[in-house]
Amino acid sequence: MWIQHPKLGAFSIVLADDLASGKPDPEVVMIRARREEHLRLLQGACPSLAAQEVIKSPPGHDYAWRIVAPKGALVEALAALGGGLDYRNVKGAAHKAEDAVGRRFVDALHQIWTTLHGIQVDR
Repeated sequence: MWIQHPKLGAFSIVLADDLASGKPDPEVVMIRARREEHLRLLQGACPSLAAQEVIKSPPGHDYAWRIVAPKGALVEALAALGGGLDYRNVKGAAHKAEDAVGRRFVDALHQIWTTLHGIQVDR
């Protein structure tokens, strides 16, 4: 699952591997981000993730930073994000949070919007 939150950043969320078997663990998730600050912002907005360690990924991994957490903590975090919704325009909220999330992230949100708009219109 990808989440692009205008005030917190971009996240890729997948099942984490069970350390013993190496197979995906259906009860543990890995929340990955390209910027450490995005995970820190997420932790600030989601108490269920606040105590989880932000881990620097080993060299060669696709996402530089990650949090490994119980799936229940993710469910609580998603509820907190929904409960904290306080804006009517995603791009406008991103511009207001630009100092925290970074200009390149805001630009990327605009590119995502444009690309997805392209699948909506008849061409």
